[in-house]
Amino acid sequence: MFLNKKNTKNAQRQTLNPKHDYICPFITNLYMNFKRINNIAGWLVCLIASGVYISTMEATGSLWDCGEFASSAYKLQIPHSPGAPFFVLIGRLFMAPFDPQHAATGINLMSALASGFTILFLFWSITHFAKKIVAKQVAEPSTQQTFSIIAAGVVGALAYTFSDTFWYSAVEGEVYALSSFLLLYFFGQCLNGNKVLPLKKHKALQAILPKPTDGLF
Repeated sequence: MFLNKKNTKNAQRQTLNPKHDYICPFITNLYMNFKRINNIAGWLVCLIASGVYISTMEATGSLWDCGEFASSAYKLQIPHSPGAPFFVLIGRLFMAPFDPQHAATGINLMSALASGFTILFLFWSITHFAKKIVAKQVAEPSTQQTFSIIAAGVVGALAYTFSDTFWYSAVEGEVYALSSFLLLYFFGQCLNGNKVLPLKKHKALQAILPKPTDGLF
């Protein structure tokens, strides 16, 4: 016996908890699972953070190590110890579209984007632990549990986005932004066996970003 569209929707609603699963009717009506909601929310937070950092990044460089790093990256030379070769190489790629007078803009853009993606992995790390705490005994969280988990991730990620120390380093050509991104990326990969960002589905990232066992450091 085949169910029509209306009966199918009613059957799906019966699997939901009527006491908790209608807190957010929009999410419930879309029948989105936790993984999809988590991915969408994470990318939205990433876009917010990246937009803020790009709109507030420095036009040139601060009067400290930023000028040295920008000059070293542009000419592929060696800055002060420990040298930061990976930062210099990636920074030179971001400087390539800019003329020499605006080369520092490229490395500042790199820091802004790296910081934005740091917030993305921070959000997914928070929701990873929140799910284990809130819904550790169920395979799929209810709508109330999903709302609590996503809210925890949003609050934690945005709080770090607008923190003074991180925002300060996110808008200038320093090594801290890229270092934070790599730290959160490797931490996310270690959390759940490569499930935070499945690289098999992202061939471009798989080619650029090394695995934790590749011995980058």
